[in-house]
Amino acid sequence: GPPRPRPRRPPPPGPPPPPPPQRPRRALVAGGLGGAMDLAIGARRVIVAMEHATGKGEPKIVRQCSFPLTAKGVVKTIVTNLAFIDVTPEGLVLREVASGVTAEEVQALTEPKLIVSSELREMEL
Repeated sequence: GPPRPRPRRPPPPGPPPPPPPQRPRRALVAGGLGGAMDLAIGARRVIVAMEHATGKGEPKIVRQCSFPLTAKGVVKTIVTNLAFIDVTPEGLVLREVASGVTAEEVQALTEPKLIVSSELREMEL
């Protein structure tokens, strides 16, 4: 004859199991361009971490971006291997320099004029 349906098992006694634990919130890291607009517009503070200069020693921090902009005016801080720079309405403020690096050396590798903070200090790692 035809196959008989299997009887359903009753649920186990007791309360249902707890939901899996929530993962802690972490900073979002954009490895590529996908989703960068969402990150840039939705973030409270955008910090750019990058090498200060190209492999040929040319500045990466420039007066005018030559690439299409993801979101204009959202970067608040730039952290490089040489410096910690705040982006302000007055301009780029050099707050910290890497050990053994002078403000003049950072300026030589930065296209826009830097405003050197009166409290300039060495980066602490």
